Amino acid sequence: MDISKITGPLLIGYLMNCGFQGILCVQTYTYYSAFPRDRSVFKVLVYGVFALETAQTVITIRDAYDTFAVGLRDGNSLDKVRTLWFTFPVIGGLVAFIGQMFFAYRLRILSALWVPTVLVTFFALCSMVAALATGAEVLQAGKLSRLYESTEFITCGLWNGSSAACDFIISAYMFYYLTRRITRSPLAHVRARIARLARLIVETGLLTATMVTLNLLLVLCFKGTSYFAVPSAVVAKLYSNTMLLILNNRITVVGGREDEEISLELDSTIQERPFWKWHLDHRSRRKEQASNSGGSITTMVMESWEDPMHGDHSDVVHIQATAATRVKESHQISLQTKTGVSIIEADKSRLVSSEP
Repeated sequence: MDISKITGPLLIGYLMNCGFQGILCVQTYTYYSAFPRDRSVFKVLVYGVFALETAQTVITIRDAYDTFAVGLRDGNSLDKVRTLWFTFPVIGGLVAFIGQMFFAYRLRILSALWVPTVLVTFFALCSMVAALATGAEVLQAGKLSRLYESTEFITCGLWNGSSAACDFIISAYMFYYLTRRITRSPLAHVRARIARLARLIVETGLLTATMVTLNLLLVLCFKGTSYFAVPSAVVAKLYSNTMLLILNNRITVVGGREDEEISLELDSTIQERPFWKWHLDHRSRRKEQASNSGGSITTMVMESWEDPMHGDHSDVVHIQATAATRVKESHQISLQTKTGVSIIEADKSRLVSSEP
């Protein structure tokens, strides 16, 4: 037995696990800083997954120390499973299940149908149960060189195959329903944000599906080795980072390139009119109010659209104030509201409006 085929992939997997944990720490801190008033269920989800991932990394570091520091005295000790049965299959299966159910809930919001949600839930449950069974079989094997000798292929195949199928289904449904939403907004920057979100979901979904498929192929093609440990060590981290990436995608950088593109769009599309025009969901009620105070004319266009991933209503407000000399001055305010109350201030026109 070539011991390097056991210890080498393990070392690479341990290092990659720690690296992805660092990325997850940054993602979690970004979420903590940007969304202090986010829904409680999202906070529990994010911090619960972060706790699971942190526990996985701590246990992995302890295993790495036992293997490459203490275990070097005994060659047989390098072949021990230790807590590998718990860190990779069990915790990885739980984190993957949480991430897949997160997208199942989003599919329910997007599609307003139960079929996509039930389909994703079915494959997610199959994957989690098979992952727990795989962990039990790895514990029973006791040694890495004895893994996947007979019946373990069945549970490992169900674990990785169901997870890959679930990820492909999520990517396909999300792409379909998000692209349908693109044509509903008259504003180009809103369409661009939805298109970016759809592309992000497809890319991350294909990445996780590719990783679990690679894990299965390494198990099937390289018996008696631990090559599978490399993708197994990072699968859970990919799911957790994907979930946080989607949640943090709601962040907009003030004064960034996106703001400049929105300002250019307003200058080319908004026409000067002697009233305020409010478009609420651009399909519901409108409210118009004349405003010629202070020798200036102000035009405001407000579009309220539902966040396709989180079910929140985000009000994107654009204000264009034009003086009597026809010198254009543009202002933009972006806010999120759940109570229907919005307060907008236009400094140059000295106008304050609030909607009860």
